[in-house]
Amino acid sequence: MKNTSKILLALVGGVALGAAIGILLAPDKGSETRSKLKATARKFGDKAKDKFRESMNAASDLRSKVEEEAEELI
Repeated sequence: MKNTSKILLALVGGVALGAAIGILLAPDKGSETRSKLKATARKFGDKAKDKFRESMNAASDLRSKVEEEAEELI
């Protein structure tokens, strides 16, 4: 994994953790807090899925490029 990917993943994780802590410390009712936590977890999950798809696409593109270059060498 490239350093940029690691940094971006750490940033997204930090934002999600900060949001969760902020929600837990907010003076809302328990049901409201749980609802906010679910929404935050859902957003984080969606972002993680998007990042995973991007990584898979990049890996697939790299594989195709390597295969093409290998074909040229043969």
